[in-house]
Amino acid sequence: MRERRANDEFRLLDNRRRAKSQKIARQNNEFKNQENEKRAEALKISRQNDEFKAHENKRRAEVLKIERQNDEFRTEENKRRAEAHKIERQDDEFKREENKRRAEALKTARQDNEFKEEEKRKNALRMYNSRDKYKNNFDAMKSNYESNIKEGPTHICSCCGGLWFAYSIREYTIEMLANKGLKTEFINTVCYLKHAIIKLCATCRKDIMSNKIPNIALSNGLAFYEIPDCLKILTELEERLISPRIPFMVIRTLGFSKQFGLKGNLVNVPMNVDTNVSILPRSFSDTYTIQLKLMRQMKNKNAFMYETIRPKVVHTAVKYLVQQELYKDEGIVISNDWMKEYPNEKENFIVKNEDKKINETENTGEDSDHDDNWNESDDKPINPVVTETLLNDETEDQTDTGIKFAPGENNRPISVLMDLKVDELTFPKIYCGKQRKIKENVKLTYAKIAKSELRMFDRRCGRVSKLFFTYKKLQTRKFVDAISINLRKTKNTKNVTVNQMLNRDYVNGLVHNDDAFTFLRFDRSSPAFWELKKKELMAMNRQLECATIFLTLSAAETQWSELLVILTKVLENKVITLEEAQNLSYEKTCELIRQDSVTCVRYFEHKLKCLWEILSAPCGPFQGYELVDKYVRTEFQVRGSPHVHALLWLKNAPKYDKNNPESIERCVEFIDKLISVSSQLTEFSEELISLQRHKHSHTCKQHVNGCIICRFGIPYFPISKTIPSQCFPQRDPAVTSRKLW
Repeated sequence: MRERRANDEFRLLDNRRRAKSQKIARQNNEFKNQENEKRAEALKISRQNDEFKAHENKRRAEVLKIERQNDEFRTEENKRRAEAHKIERQDDEFKREENKRRAEALKTARQDNEFKEEEKRKNALRMYNSRDKYKNNFDAMKSNYESNIKEGPTHICSCCGGLWFAYSIREYTIEMLANKGLKTEFINTVCYLKHAIIKLCATCRKDIMSNKIPNIALSNGLAFYEIPDCLKILTELEERLISPRIPFMVIRTLGFSKQFGLKGNLVNVPMNVDTNVSILPRSFSDTYTIQLKLMRQMKNKNAFMYETIRPKVVHTAVKYLVQQELYKDEGIVISNDWMKEYPNEKENFIVKNEDKKINETENTGEDSDHDDNWNESDDKPINPVVTETLLNDETEDQTDTGIKFAPGENNRPISVLMDLKVDELTFPKIYCGKQRKIKENVKLTYAKIAKSELRMFDRRCGRVSKLFFTYKKLQTRKFVDAISINLRKTKNTKNVTVNQMLNRDYVNGLVHNDDAFTFLRFDRSSPAFWELKKKELMAMNRQLECATIFLTLSAAETQWSELLVILTKVLENKVITLEEAQNLSYEKTCELIRQDSVTCVRYFEHKLKCLWEILSAPCGPFQGYELVDKYVRTEFQVRGSPHVHALLWLKNAPKYDKNNPESIERCVEFIDKLISVSSQLTEFSEELISLQRHKHSHTCKQHVNGCIICRFGIPYFPISKTIPSQCFPQRDPAVTSRKLW
């Protein structure tokens, strides 16, 4: 047979015959499987020979290289390999080993400086191309903006318990953190909230990865106690009756469709809880209620707080509180005998004369406008109205009915900085009559504690009284620190003595040199602060020349369905759709907004951040005019919601010259490109027109030469094209008033 196969023609015919018979035989699955096993065993034995193995691998590589020159074959093979690799990586052990192998290989390769630099260059180029592609695609940016504004601070950090946006949170498991070298005991300590998925914010993540416990971790003593049922149902005045401290604050409504503001200072007055409880009747049922007036002084006409309270609820709450350690340390007990009169041993509680009359003038309408023909505001306001705002400590329509008492009249006020337990003693409903037990080795400022409380997933500190109390205490602390620093750093106050401070000429010298007001720079409402901001803005004008565009942005919380979805999830732990949010009643919408003003402000800041990203993009509204710089001022006007004024500097923007017709023409073209007016109705016409409609109110009313005009000069005369305002003649107030009003 060997001799016959030496003939090429015979060998070819014999091979064809064998292949044909083999093909027929392999149609039998049993024979096929046996043959495959036999071939595999033979190949396995043969590949034990290194020379044979190397030769076969080389042959396979050559064959595969030739086959991969076919694009269709290469695509199919890559797809098959990817599927096979995906299935293999479902095995955790294989995945872990492969990741380890890749990391080791990359670590070895990075020891070569040339490879390391090339990798950095490729990563930077890939990131640049990705960002450039994104910034030049307006549809993608718009879609991303619409997606981002649906996100809110709804993600809870497992360490600090704060509410964060999605971009600030990263998710881990205990195994993932353990693989980073963290011990299980340490992980259980820092992760106060126990969940299968551990969420960490950027602040906590940085410390935890360094094997440190973050200062604001709940495990450091910042966690709230669970509120008992007897304290949950307390009203504002009922809480004041059982609190050893009264925070006298003038919280005033600011007018129609506005929120609340704080007037004057915070006065922290201690009082006797037993005295307060003794004011209540001796016998009462579970449903018994009385009208109670909390007075600053008995001689004042109006009450500080006026409310219908439930004596049974007050007594149940105070019995619980006197058993707590904090109240025991303060020596607070409830006697069985009712006190019939107040002690007169201490000095009278001193208040300013303007505080006595503050409630008398609140509703006199001095600032309101009685001209019905002028005030045209008749629609529902965008922001919550007076009865829908955060808290109302004012008293309206007071009568002589009810019990009057002034528990702090004969007590001397205590500084909120000297009273170390003032928060816990002032708000027993929040702290449950217990003191925060912060670990001794943890360094926390009051500002960090306040941030932790306001960001907490437990929204109990969102009350307006607590917000204003925290603000005034923090402001007082900053004033004290600023004064201390100012006395050490100011050149004219190096060695200040008491005698110098009592010298009027020395103090006048400090005022003349502005050294007396330097410490006020951090306070937004002070002249020193605005002097600093004015210098910053003037410096920008000198370097960048005059700003190109003035932009105003206002919050419209009641019309933001995304915000209502977020508030419902944060406050009620309930998920609703955008359609359901749009169908909420106006009263329910305002209730959600007033319950959590902190989340509303954080969402406004987030939405503004997303908007700046679009305005700064090359494909944004200022296409062709790059946004060089901006100056942003955020303020809270009388209506209470955030309001932004911004000056924008655009590159290659035309300069206005009233004496140059070409300059005026270029400016008109520039304005028409950014600001458009059309008489053609679209699906958005009514919505956009409603946002641009001006309604006369007392805020725009101006008296000029005995005539009433709008200080904005509205209505504007219709024109067919854009004309600079300097081209218009000055209006005659008399003609304007006769024509408009």
